[in-house]
Amino acid sequence: MGLIKKSLSSYFTSQKIFEEIGDRSQLGITLGNIGNIHFVTQNSDLANIYYNKQLNIFKSINKLSGIATSYGSLGRIFASKGDYKRALEYYRKQYHINRLLKIEDSISTSFGNIGKLYFDIGKYKKSINYFTKQYKISLSISKKDEILSSLLNLGGANTLINNYKEAIKFYDKALSLIKNNVMNLDAFNLYLNYCELLIKLKQYKKAFIYCNKVISLKKHCSDVDLILIAKIIFQKIKILHLLNTLNLQKRYESKELNYNFTNAIDKVEFYSKKLSGEEYIADAYYVLNEIVYYAKMSNIRVKKELEIKKKAIDLHKELLLRIPNSIYKLQLKAIIEDKFS
Repeated sequence: MGLIKKSLSSYFTSQKIFEEIGDRSQLGITLGNIGNIHFVTQNSDLANIYYNKQLNIFKSINKLSGIATSYGSLGRIFASKGDYKRALEYYRKQYHINRLLKIEDSISTSFGNIGKLYFDIGKYKKSINYFTKQYKISLSISKKDEILSSLLNLGGANTLINNYKEAIKFYDKALSLIKNNVMNLDAFNLYLNYCELLIKLKQYKKAFIYCNKVISLKKHCSDVDLILIAKIIFQKIKILHLLNTLNLQKRYESKELNYNFTNAIDKVEFYSKKLSGEEYIADAYYVLNEIVYYAKMSNIRVKKELEIKKKAIDLHKELLLRIPNSIYKLQLKAIIEDKFS
């Protein structure tokens, strides 16, 4: 938090200077930077205030590119609060200005924002349409970060509509862009998303590899929760790989299964307690319920089954109050009905 306080202090100083000398363009940029800090520190109400101040400044000097930036920032605020209708309004305003200005870079970002919004509310086919537009533009202008981001999102959306062939195609393209020395959050998310797809395809050995990539590079990852989720997914892969091996060998080892299920459940619960993000915790309990389900299918009794299920249901219901019609709606249905693919 020390660095954040220093940054805010520096921006507040800059704000006073630009107000005194009447440089409204730089003042608008500074207000946006202050808003960004409040947004990333989850103080969305203060971020909203500064983004609106920025918007008013840019409107007063008719700086269209700045107005578009403000609209995008306000869209993020409303999306984070689950007000997707308002968020979409701002994202569309952002897009229309960027299209008017013919700034390809910014148009690509607008498509990505709209695609992410549709993804979050479960409209995956619509999100694919916008992510495809983002990919084509970012590719034409060689904007590497958005090429990777759009490929990652296209892989994720296609996975969720069970279009695994397309998902693999996009993930493979994304993987080809990542070299060993590239370790940003998109790379970590790519490894995990690809891992989840490999699990669905029952390619457990390959899934181990990508899950381990995230865990082994943990010191390079700024998102501690993401590493914990990787460790949780690793436990699921171990269980599925074991069940698959026993099935192929046509043998059943009750003691071996009981030990592995108990160990996996204990570890997932342990990692879950360390998570801080609301969505990550819900994801963790979804995986925990999956493991409990596989235990029941293997005739292994889980003592805390009802407690685990109730906790998962409560977490998902609470999350859906903020982000309805999202992937968490599908997860909740699976948990309640005890139906896991």
